[in-house]
Amino acid sequence: MMGDGQALDDAPHDTSNRTRDLDVWAIAAIVWRRRALVFICMLITVGLAVAFLLTTPPQYSSQASIIIENTQSAFARPARNGQDQFLSDQAAVLSQVEVLSSRDLANAVVEKLDLENSADFIRPLSRESLLTRALLALGISIRPGIDTTPAKVVDALGENLVVFQRGTSRVIAVEY
Repeated sequence: MMGDGQALDDAPHDTSNRTRDLDVWAIAAIVWRRRALVFICMLITVGLAVAFLLTTPPQYSSQASIIIENTQSAFARPARNGQDQFLSDQAAVLSQVEVLSSRDLANAVVEKLDLENSADFIRPLSRESLLTRALLALGISIRPGIDTTPAKVVDALGENLVVFQRGTSRVIAVEY
């Protein structure tokens, strides 16, 4: 049993007199003693970062809006009521959507931009293992044959291309 007024512990609770200085040299000495652990953690972190970068394909996206305007002057246009004009505009916009998503236009884009030989476009088409990609990054291995026939490249382009009309407006959105 404790006496009258005796504290539970004998240590003083007044911390105002104590200074809490950081001894940088002591911290550096602790890190130096544990340098093997620090080095192992650093290697694991760098290894995980490299593995992530090698396995994640680069992703690019693009978006464009195109407005379809009637180039006829009001004097050359036949007189129509509002509903006929609206249906005519809708048909014109929908036909432009079909043209933009056509395979012939995709073929022309592949040829003009030489996508068959573009490394940035071909890389997502290939399904390489992590080891193969690491060896390629180090320059030790050569790229295995990837089917880059124009039909395959056009198919890949068409899979990622989205063309649609925005609402009932005369605006076409193109996304890749």
